[in-house]
Amino acid sequence: MIHELADYDPPRILEILHWPLRESLLKYVHMMKREATIEYRHQVMLWAALAPHGKEKRKPPRLPKVLRVRKGADRAE
Repeated sequence: MIHELADYDPPRILEILHWPLRESLLKYVHMMKREATIEYRHQVMLWAALAPHGKEKRKPPRLPKVLRVRKGADRAE
């Protein structure tokens, strides 16, 4: 996780190690959501391009779990 937060830049790893744990985890969740959003958009565009031309009806891709909003979840971040 530290390597990903530092973008695999060795000098930055030492800086990241001094971050508070909460900040590190929030940044990591943000990175996961950003990557999941990019992948989901790609899947939806591919589905939208191919679905009308298929013989059988295809369902759109499901929203990744990390992007789903839980009922009753506190959204203050």
